[in-house]
Amino acid sequence: MPQVTKNVNKTEVTNSEIFIYTYNISFSGLTEPATNAMLKDFFPSKIKYELPPTGSLIKNIIETPVVGGTEVQFDFGHVAPGTSIQFTLASEFGVGRVQNDSFTNVADLYIDGVKNVTGTAPTVNLTLTGVFRLRKQISPDRVEAGTTVNVYLYLENTTP
Repeated sequence: MPQVTKNVNKTEVTNSEIFIYTYNISFSGLTEPATNAMLKDFFPSKIKYELPPTGSLIKNIIETPVVGGTEVQFDFGHVAPGTSIQFTLASEFGVGRVQNDSFTNVADLYIDGVKNVTGTAPTVNLTLTGVFRLRKQISPDRVEAGTTVNVYLYLENTTP
């Protein structure tokens, strides 16, 4: 029977730390070649990702905007029984992330239009850590009696 396993290199990340998914797809147990094999994955808007290149195993990648994020379809085309496919995808929490956010990535393998198997990666948890710098500036530089003094406070997030 075909299988999909997904692993992630980190389950705890901070700020804009990148985590890498490894997809392992096995077409063992097929008695005939699959004429149309594809993997469908979903990434919510808060997750930024970098797709692998297309080539001999991944024929095409289609990104489709859907409610809450993007559906990514990896098209493998014609696949012989016993074929194994492995690829990686880099991800990170982007806009919309919050303290203690998490993401559990799930992908479905379709063979000839029928959902065959689902692969689920371990959950990735986000801890935001802030590093701030406060700077004060007074204007004008020279103050005399009756002068209006403006005090400016600048708070900078220096978190990488």
